[in-house]
Parts: sequence; structure tokens; C-alpha cells
Amino acid sequence: MNKKWWIGSSIVVTVLVLSYVFSRRYRLKNPYQLLEDIKDKFNGVESSFIVYTPERYRKFGVETEVFRGGVTTNFDNYREEFEFIVDAYTGQLIDCLEVTHDN
Repeated sequence: MNKKWWIGSSIVVTVLVLSYVFSRRYRLKNPYQLLEDIKDKFNGVESSFIVYTPERYRKFGVETEVFRGGVTTNFDNYREEFEFIVDAYTGQLIDCLEVTHDN
């Protein structure tokens, strides 16, 4: 085989590998799986939800797509509600806020 064939096939393989890596990295995560991962971080989860439509979110100068959701916990008869924002590409928890209700 000649030198041109090896160079050409090396370039094709490199392009295919890089396109596969970038397509995996910049693909939206499954919202259901993200919700399950978030629920694992809490004790005594009573109920939870996630909005399946991603939205643009900007924090500290970085803009990304996120999913919003919420978790209700019941631990030692003390009920707490949290809202969270999770990165749609990486699955990292960006923000988690305790929601308080005046009764």
C-alpha cells in the first residue's frame, strides 16, 4: 500500500472518531435519567418532577441548556420542597433552592 492511502485512511479515521466524541458530548441527556440521579442525592423523596423541555440559562457568564425540576422530601415528619436546575448536556446540578411556603 502506498503512502497516500495510509494518510487518507488516517484522516478518515480521525474525523470519524472526533465526530463521534463531539456528538456524544453535545447530545442532550435523558431528562428521566437526570431526575433519577438528582433523587439519589436526597433522602426520603416523596415526589419529584422535571420539565422535559430544555431552556436557555445563564449563570456566571456561561450560557447553556438546562432542565428544571423539583423534589419533595419527607424526613422525620419534616417536609421540604426543592427546585433544581440541571445542565442538559453534562447532567451537573447547577442550582438547588429550597422552596418555602407560608402557611
